[in-house]
Amino acid sequence: KKRNFPFGYRMVYGKIEVHTEEALLVHWIFENYLAGTPTPSLAQSATAKGPPYREGIERWNKNMICRILDNQKYLERRNTLGLLNQSFIER
Repeated sequence: KKRNFPFGYRMVYGKIEVHTEEALLVHWIFENYLAGTPTPSLAQSATAKGPPYREGIERWNKNMICRILDNQKYLERRNTLGLLNQSFIER
């Protein structure tokens, strides 16, 4: 069974690391959400921008966007692979 990691992370040689292309989209999602863009619009733009949410799932939807926005793993914590630091989220 293939294990799914949160969007923006991947397993390489047995270690979890940041997936750069996906991480850029995560930053874009948070930045635009904080600027007031509604989740359906973010989903539509994420579909156009790529990369896909999961292999074989090309089209993004608002639930995928909400999963990213609700996932605490994206917050930077000491000795972890957080994609966003706390001050970014607190804006």
